[in-house]
Amino acid sequence: MSSVRLVCTGVVATAIVLAGCSSTKTSKIAETRASTPPAVNHSVGGGSPSAGGCSPDITARICLTASITGKVSVSGSAVTVAPEPPEADPSWTCVKLATFVNGDTDLGSSASGVGGHALQWDGTVPGFHGPGTYPLSGTEFYITVDGVGYSAVKSELLHSDPTASVNIDANFGVRITFTNLQGQTPADRISGALSWTCQDPE
Repeated sequence: MSSVRLVCTGVVATAIVLAGCSSTKTSKIAETRASTPPAVNHSVGGGSPSAGGCSPDITARICLTASITGKVSVSGSAVTVAPEPPEADPSWTCVKLATFVNGDTDLGSSASGVGGHALQWDGTVPGFHGPGTYPLSGTEFYITVDGVGYSAVKSELLHSDPTASVNIDANFGVRITFTNLQGQTPADRISGALSWTCQDPE
């Protein structure tokens, strides 16, 4: 997927992500992958549900569960894919997604209808070398809830020191935990977790 690099001007660049900043897409695939990128396709349908609730499709899919509190509360599940399009390849299984070592693995995707909310998240795992736990604090990892952005970047201006980390298992089961991701004002913060299981292509 193309990772989102936030290019902001002004004093509050690190705090006001996605709200007054311009987002410029840069292709991590072009920078780090000489081969075909991971399986990604937002289509939903076909196949029988797996034990995790995701139906198989022509590309790998994920069963997402979100639990968010703070400025906004979100609790719910959805079926989507990660990383997100533009490209899809049925040969990319969950195991391959979890073990493709390119130094900067993409996590980003989006899902609608998660407890009545639309979610988007983006970021990369710096220094990725396979399944394990990695810090996301201080990186460009962010989550938007209904279009409002919250960032893992520390802001001295807003007195924020967010924390975030991700655990990725050998089957691309992922759990992202975060505390005090920062929005536009000191009061705009969210904490919680995004978790998913991965379903192989049919």
